[in-house]
Amino acid sequence: MLALAARQMGYRVAVLSPEADCPAGPFANLAICASLDDVDAVADLARNTAAVAVEANSLSAEAAEVAARRVPLRPGPAVMRVARHRGRQKGFLRQRGFPVLPFVEIGSLRMLREALQVFKTPAVLKAAQAGHGGHRPFLIHSPLQAEEAWTAIGRRTSILEKWIHIHRELAVIVANSPSGEMATYGPIQRLYHRGLLDASASPPDVPKKMANRAVQLARDIACRLDVIGVLGVEMFVTDDYELVVNQLVPRLHDSGHLTLNAHATSQYEQLVRVMCGLPLGPANQLRPAATISLRGDLWQDGEPDWAKAFGLPETHLHLYGKRNPRPSRRMGHLTALAEESRTALARAITAREACGPSRSVASALLGCLTAALSNAPRWPRARSSDEN
Repeated sequence: MLALAARQMGYRVAVLSPEADCPAGPFANLAICASLDDVDAVADLARNTAAVAVEANSLSAEAAEVAARRVPLRPGPAVMRVARHRGRQKGFLRQRGFPVLPFVEIGSLRMLREALQVFKTPAVLKAAQAGHGGHRPFLIHSPLQAEEAWTAIGRRTSILEKWIHIHRELAVIVANSPSGEMATYGPIQRLYHRGLLDASASPPDVPKKMANRAVQLARDIACRLDVIGVLGVEMFVTDDYELVVNQLVPRLHDSGHLTLNAHATSQYEQLVRVMCGLPLGPANQLRPAATISLRGDLWQDGEPDWAKAFGLPETHLHLYGKRNPRPSRRMGHLTALAEESRTALARAITAREACGPSRSVASALLGCLTAALSNAPRWPRARSSDEN
């Protein structure tokens, strides 16, 4: 989607990916197939470009430094060093007074057992390498699960974090230019199914005061981190209706897929503008919107019937060009627009249900996701009355 935005603006594109048939390949003028740890390949990419954007948290620190010595790297190596490791993220945020959950870094099974005596349960164990590795967070209900949790997380450096009830999960996307211009998207509500992001909707059903606070929090973090590029700031809304920062994502954010259809300038075009030294575009949202993921299970009986999705008004299909659909692999998304975000979400889920065989799952989701979007929590009057 970044390559498409750049090509539409008249720029030539080079891509480095470990996959020979990566989705951006068909739109690239130059495609390099190599590991993200291949310093020589990264140097070759930088020699053939005027600016480089990082799409993956797994880019090595050495490769990032090599690219940054040749061309502007968005974001830069200093941001990557912090953002690619959950412990450094949370330490950075805590030291600067940003709200995070209590946490401790874990380097061994013994450390985990000792930490659980202090932390108590339930607690959540997460791999320290943010966003990658194939290991989902493990919810620990009892200290007796320490070894099970350590094995499930891959027996590697992790973060043990206090477990809390979450009313909402929000994301705010910040685009920051070299000249100091800043544009924001959101907050965008994130909705999960079986541990995977399944839907996003904007605007969320939260008081205006909380929405403004989330945006300001993301802007402040981007400034303190000195981000040039795009940063996703993921947050929890707690039982006390307070915001807690969960994770920093130093790249184009999956919650921002809906910006392609719902905003005056998408997050993808915004990053092209940052890379090319152009003024940022207006980021205002034109219509309430929701995005629903299309995962590989939708292909279990063959190619989905996309024509049926378009039977619903203001519905947009985006396929990523990936091969080999697997049940949990995200192959694309549907975005629906409407007068309200809850209506857009219902429309997006109905469109997905019409396309393929996952109808029982979709029908169940239609109820639980729209309820999550619109009914809970009931905001306290003291807070909601102060919306304006």
